[in-house]
Amino acid sequence: MSADAPMPTGNDLDALLGAGIAGLSGMAPVTHASDEERVPIESLLYRGPVALARAIALADQAAARGTVLDRERFGELRDLLHLATTE
Repeated sequence: MSADAPMPTGNDLDALLGAGIAGLSGMAPVTHASDEERVPIESLLYRGPVALARAIALADQAAARGTVLDRERFGELRDLLHLATTE
């Protein structure tokens, strides 16, 4: 598109955007994880004393900033406290 060309609008803009998106989707690699390659989410979670240490670190960070935890961080803190009771 040259600098002198008018900006596309309406159907022309829709077609241009659709072509761009379609072109991007062809760039993504296709991967298929086998059952052997998949990692159970439970293996990635904090547990026991490590979860408690992470919960304390979150609370300490908020205290150092003089702020309260936002909804996302509060949810993480709550989950960590539950995980702290599991081994």
